[in-house]
Amino acid sequence: MATPTNTCEDCHFFELDYSEDTEASTGICRRYPPNAIAADVSSFWPTVDIDDWCGEYQVSGGPA
Repeated sequence: MATPTNTCEDCHFFELDYSEDTEASTGICRRYPPNAIAADVSSFWPTVDIDDWCGEYQVSGGPA
């Protein structure tokens, strides 16, 4: 299987997370509104690795 080249790191919806270390390899995907937690009053965006990928990739800086 070929390695995908359109990874989260280069996606318009990806936001790098520096909260844990300065060489972050994870971030959040802001493609959709945050997911609500039924038993809690909080919500969250999915955490993804920079080399993850999905079928909804859009070039960073491209149309949202």
